[in-house]
This record gives sequence, C-alpha cells and structure tokens, in this order.
Amino acid sequence: MSGFELTAKLVEALIWPVTLIVFLILFKGKVEGVLEALRERFLSLQEMTGPAGVSMRFADAVTKASEELPAVTSGPEEPAAPGGDALPSGPDGAPPTVAPSDALARQIQDLAFVSPRSAVLESFILLEGAVARAARRKRPDLDPRPGFMPSFRVIEPDLARDSRHALRRLNAARNEAAHIADFSLPPDLAFDYVVTAQRAVELLNDLYVDDLPQSPSHA
Repeated sequence: MSGFELTAKLVEALIWPVTLIVFLILFKGKVEGVLEALRERFLSLQEMTGPAGVSMRFADAVTKASEELPAVTSGPEEPAAPGGDALPSGPDGAPPTVAPSDALARQIQDLAFVSPRSAVLESFILLEGAVARAARRKRPDLDPRPGFMPSFRVIEPDLARDSRHALRRLNAARNEAAHIADFSLPPDLAFDYVVTAQRAVELLNDLYVDDLPQSPSHA
C-alpha cells in the first residue's frame, strides 16, 4: 500500500470523529440544552407512570376539557328517561336514545363520591349516547352501535376546534378509567369529570336540537 493510499485511509477513518468533535465544540450550548430537555422529559415520564401518574394525566385532561368547552345555553329539552331512573337503550344495546334527566345526572354526580371509576364510566355512557344521537341526526343510516369515535367523526366538522379537543380529551380520560387495571383517582376529580362530561352532553343537545346542526363559531 502506497503512502498516499495509507493517508487516504487514515483521513477516511478520522473524518467523522473529527467532524463530531468540531460540531460539539461549535454547538456545545445547544447540545447541552437538548440533552437537558431530554433528561427532564425522561424524568417527567417516570413521574407519570403508576397510579399517581394516571391521576395526573386524568386531571390534566379534565381541566383542559373544562376550559375548552363553551358555556352552554340550554335549548329545548329532549325527552327524559321515565322517572329519571334509567336510560332506555337503543337497538341491540346501542347508546341511549334520549337525553339524560336532571335526576340521573345528579345520581351520577353523587356516585363520584362512592365509586369514582364507576361514575366516570357511567357519565361517558351518556356522552357517548349524545354523540351517537347527534351523528344519527346527520346520518340516519349510521350503524346504531358505531362506538364513540365513528360517531364523533361524523359530527366533528360541525364542532368548534376547542369543543373537538374537549371531546377527545374526555374520551382519552375515560379510556384510562376503563382499561388501566390499577386505575384510581380521588372522588373530587371523578366529580369534575362527570360535570365536564355533562356539559359536553348539553353542548351537543343544544347544537343538534333540530334535524340539522346549528352553526357554531369555529375558533
């Protein structure tokens, strides 16, 4: 091997380490900032695992959803469940086909202080029913049991941006309550979720009081 070839091989072997060292020297401050941000993110993820972390994520979702939902001015009342005791189901166990009564809403609020997880799940059933009713008003041919997200996608274009975000957050929080084995949260946080979900139901009832949706102002 000639001296020229040997030199070329040496330069080729050193070019990347030297380039990296020069880069670190020139951008030392920015690299340190990125590494610190990654470290903080890692520690944050560690803190957000386990029951305490679940509660923190849940609380954040509920707080933001409550802030994003507009003030609701109730429109014409829809038929309430007979006696306010239970909601009739739609075809084949579909979400409830009528709006919840005030009595039922109060019962779920009270349930938050007895069984927080159950209160979250029960209030989401009412929200899912409101979304399904709204979707079927737009598309009468819709499967009566489509689930939350398929129904939500039908009405999503009618909703203001913040309202869309709020409904997605309530759905995500409910998923944690339903699927995380060691899910636990304080009663007051469950109560906040119930009240926020009921506000979302009222919003949907107000927007879809007629066969066609009203026109919200999009943010």
